[in-house]
Amino acid sequence: MQYLPWILSGLGLALFLEGSPYFLFPGKMRRRLVYMSELPVNTLRWSGLIEALIGVFLVGLAVHFSA
Repeated sequence: MQYLPWILSGLGLALFLEGSPYFLFPGKMRRRLVYMSELPVNTLRWSGLIEALIGVFLVGLAVHFSA
């Protein structure tokens, strides 16, 4: 249970970062979503994989330096 505050903080930060552009720039986000819906599936899949790997790397880095 010692990791629960870290998990909740990370989830809260992720939700904040994901939701802020929709609140601040709803028109631009709508255009971006239309653009993304026209991209090939493979492009979306690879960009998602790269982002996920960067996220795992950053979490690992944070755990390494917090110990």
